[in-house]
Amino acid sequence: LDIGDVKLINLGSDNERAVIDASATGPFASIARLLSHPKVGLPPNSVVAPARAGGQIAARLLLQFPLLDKLTMKQLEFSASASTRGLSLKDVVPGIDLTDGTLTLQLNGQEMDVRGRAKVAGVAADVSWHENFGRVGGVRRRFQLKGTAEVVDFARLGIPLSPYVTGAVGVTAIYQDNLSGGGTLDASLDFKQAALALPELNWKKPAGADAGGRVSFEVQQGKWPSEVEIQLRTADLDLKGRVAASGGVQSIAFDRLVSGRNDLSGTVTRTATGYTATLKGTSLDLAPFLADDTPSAEPPTPKPATGPTLDLTLDLRRILTKRGEIDAVVGQLRLQNGKLVSGALTARAPPAAMVQLTVTPTNQGRAVSLTASDMGAVLKSLGWLEGMFGGKAKLGAVFDDAKPNAPLRGQLIIDEYRLQKTPVVGDVLTVGELTDALSSLSGSGIEFNQLIAPFVWENGVLTLRGARTAGSSLGITASGRIDTNSDTVQIEGAIVPAYVINDLIGKIPLLGPLITGGQGKGLFAINYAVEGPIAKPRVSTNPLSALAPGFLRGLFGAGGSDDGNWESNQPQRPANEPARP
Repeated sequence: LDIGDVKLINLGSDNERAVIDASATGPFASIARLLSHPKVGLPPNSVVAPARAGGQIAARLLLQFPLLDKLTMKQLEFSASASTRGLSLKDVVPGIDLTDGTLTLQLNGQEMDVRGRAKVAGVAADVSWHENFGRVGGVRRRFQLKGTAEVVDFARLGIPLSPYVTGAVGVTAIYQDNLSGGGTLDASLDFKQAALALPELNWKKPAGADAGGRVSFEVQQGKWPSEVEIQLRTADLDLKGRVAASGGVQSIAFDRLVSGRNDLSGTVTRTATGYTATLKGTSLDLAPFLADDTPSAEPPTPKPATGPTLDLTLDLRRILTKRGEIDAVVGQLRLQNGKLVSGALTARAPPAAMVQLTVTPTNQGRAVSLTASDMGAVLKSLGWLEGMFGGKAKLGAVFDDAKPNAPLRGQLIIDEYRLQKTPVVGDVLTVGELTDALSSLSGSGIEFNQLIAPFVWENGVLTLRGARTAGSSLGITASGRIDTNSDTVQIEGAIVPAYVINDLIGKIPLLGPLITGGQGKGLFAINYAVEGPIAKPRVSTNPLSALAPGFLRGLFGAGGSDDGNWESNQPQRPANEPARP
């Protein structure tokens, strides 16, 4: 004790009392030991119990009690005010210590209020808490802090934010410990100074942009929870869900994930070999993932798929792409290191086209099979082509994983479809002055029996090699490239008007192939070229090629040849067309 004052008041009356007013400095544990004495009555398991306390204190104590032979604790009144230096308290929140506290303290036999500056779990913060020593009311302890924490500080608490968060995070946290033994923690997070990233959604937030979050959970019997509720909101992201974090993050369930054109719910769960995930909801935007990078100067060395797997189950109202969408997507996919290993999906394109896709591992790569009941509807929905109607389609292809960039090689076949008011085809017919075909295209449309298109897809570039289609009135060949990286097209080929007549001439022994230039080319054909932006390409033809014999037509081409023998799988004729002699 530094100084003390004892007063005896109301002597000679029925209310004789003693008042002790004392000031003391020294170790906080000594004051805590005095306050925890059975005759004083501070609970031995309180946050200021001697075994949990350290640091220095300067305190003023005030004791009042009646002058009686037999004094009970209920008749003893005490209060204290103090300031601390270097205060430390163990387990102010279960598993979290307070250190380096410079605080002011007010307490009595029923409650304590503390305010000041300290480190909580190593993080410097403004601190305030209220301690209820009595048994009245449902809250035993209310602890609040406000400070700034780094990612490593969260990691010490078993909350792994990396690689999703980089930088400082503002924290305002409130912990309430109930008299029943349970507790709750509710923390508001300010991510403005932090950089955020969700690689799974190709989403980023730079440091300096506003972002707020919330974390809440319950503590039972002094143990940290197995599940934490989380929220995150930025200008372009709204996330609400739960994290199962027993022994590290085991699973994430999100009730709402809205970002850009994504509107999802689902789960991600850790497994022995990787992760399983489910995605449900209104829409998933694949455009950021389909944006192809500029091909590197040196192709990567082919490597077998290794690393953790992701087994993904989809049930989505629609999947969005760069130009369009596909609807009612349901199925399962397996990915490894970002590569699609296997899967099976069904989807729809309005009004009623059905699509089925399967990917199956093979010895050399992965086989892809796709069927569509109405390819015109599918291409329109995906934003690739307007004006195609009908067309039952089948695609067969293989990813060659033994080669750099794993090119996809295959063939697309479309049966019995109609082109009507198709922009690029209309431009070709206009430039080629094919008025009859143009009139049909602008009216009821041009019927085609079949399209066969061998192709290669690599690094965002679709290469056509001798694609061909034909109906009774028109045949078309095409070879070239469609570059989705730059949204440009470079296609050339031939238009064969009056296809039936041309085909008959081509079947004349010896002379026919010489005149027409080979099967499927015809006496009457016009070379064309389409080049430039996909949205509005330039179209050119060479009218001199229309009347040139087949073996000379290449000299008058509008840019090149059409890869020659395009009739090796000649489109079939309608069943009701008469057989030719």
